[in-house]
Parts: sequence; structure tokens; C-alpha cells
Amino acid sequence: MSHRRSRFASALTMLVLLCAAPAAMSEAVYTWVDEDGVRHFSQQPPENQEYELKNVQVRSPTTPAPTTATGNASTGAQSSLDQRVDDYLSEQDAAQQKRRLSRAEKAAMEQNCQISQQNLITVESRTRVMVPGADGSMRQLTDDERLAAVEQARQDVARYCQN
Repeated sequence: MSHRRSRFASALTMLVLLCAAPAAMSEAVYTWVDEDGVRHFSQQPPENQEYELKNVQVRSPTTPAPTTATGNASTGAQSSLDQRVDDYLSEQDAAQQKRRLSRAEKAAMEQNCQISQQNLITVESRTRVMVPGADGSMRQLTDDERLAAVEQARQDVARYCQN
């Protein structure tokens, strides 16, 4: 949860700085994710770290923020800003989770590909293929069973080795 707060603080700081700009301009903002998965924003690029450069349009507000009877800025505007920051952070979390899943899926596909290729080599190159029987002892596949195993191994290679 502390990572989320840290990211929230970073995002909120960036938004406040961008909103406080005196005139309409384009600002360079560098964003990156550190080894702990925390997203950072800065006007300076990080050293020895991959980053994205974003050009952000910054405009000065045309009217001051509404005030309440006590003279404070409207809490509605602040809660709207908080909601937008929360939405942004949620989107970033979802995107990061999807990238992690994608890497895990790729690793599983590579492993399944290697296993499938080895299985295909085994069942194609041997006329006698031994498998565990129902009672735990080893038995030889019949010719029909071996041909079915070859076909299954080919289908597995086609499914997992798509590169």
C-alpha cells in the first residue's frame, strides 16, 4: 500500500506543478518505474534507468478556483482531482499487471514448446515407446497409440511454438 501512496504523491505533485504553470506551454516530463514497481515523474531524466518522455500541455487557469464561505478552495474540485489521480494510478496498475502476466505467459509458452518438441522427437524416433501403465508398471505403446501420440505431439508443437 505504501507504493500506491508514494505513486499517488508523485502523481499529485506532478499535477499540482503542471496546474501552477504561469502560461500555456509544453513541458517535458520524464516517467519511469523503479525496481519496486513505483512510477516516478520528473523534469529530469533518471540516470541508468529506462524512461518515457512525455510532452504535457500546461495552461494557466482562466478563472480562480471556487471558494467556500470560509474562503477555502472547493473540496469538490479537490475530490475530482483525487479521483482523476486514483483513476490514473489504477490504469497504471492494470497495465503493469498485464505486462507481468504477459511475461509469465511467454515463459510458460517457451517451456511448453521445448517439452512438446522433445516429446515429438521421442515418439517419432522410437518404435518402442514405454509409458506407465494403470498399475504403475511400464508398458509399451501399441502402434496405434504411438501414432496418436505423434499426432498429439505435433499439435502441441504447433500450439506452443508459434514463433
